[in-house]
Amino acid sequence: MTERNLPSPSYHFAYNDDGTIAQASIYSGLAIYNVRYSGKNISALESTINRDTLQYEYTGSNLTVIRVKNVQGVVYRRCLITCNAVNQLLELEWQVKDGDIGYAVERLQQFSYYPDGNLQAVFFHFFAVGSQTEAMYTDTYGDYDDKVNADGFSLLHPFQLEHLILLPDYRLQLNNPRRQVHTGDGTNYEVTYSYTYDAAGRPVIKNGDVLFTNGPDNGTHFQSQETFSYYD
Repeated sequence: MTERNLPSPSYHFAYNDDGTIAQASIYSGLAIYNVRYSGKNISALESTINRDTLQYEYTGSNLTVIRVKNVQGVVYRRCLITCNAVNQLLELEWQVKDGDIGYAVERLQQFSYYPDGNLQAVFFHFFAVGSQTEAMYTDTYGDYDDKVNADGFSLLHPFQLEHLILLPDYRLQLNNPRRQVHTGDGTNYEVTYSYTYDAAGRPVIKNGDVLFTNGPDNGTHFQSQETFSYYD
């Protein structure tokens, strides 16, 4: 997966013989992760760059916590995961280590869905922790096509400088949205997407027309593009 004006490939995955992900990299090797398993479940993502480990913990068959540990074994960040009875992801609560008193909530991501299972909206709430100021915004998706989605996983990694997380048991977008509306604090915008597909119905090109709806660039457009390639 390649995104215009970002180091390429934006995301690249290598696979084991059984189809599970063996290694993942982002932004032309800015971060590379070896993926470890316990049975069919991911047990850890191990960064080959800064040696952090993302340790996956389960309650029964459900993933409930991801702990981010540095090379000294200190858990300096963690993610609490909530899903519903039909295995849809409902919430990611990111916490950061707050001195010796425990952990402070840094960010909430809350997910809602249409009846067909496609993602309707993601609500972000950033809390005033450290130098971070409080902010809230929502990304709403709609007008889905009937083709196979290839990039829904990237919604779990909205910020380039954070660790990648993989949640293969959850599919946020079954198909491809042709509309995205971003509202809340900061810059607001609307995106109209169009797709080119391969013979298998998978997107190979995703073009976006981005319209700013507030601020100094209100009313102006710019064009985005993602391209996809596959192992067959």
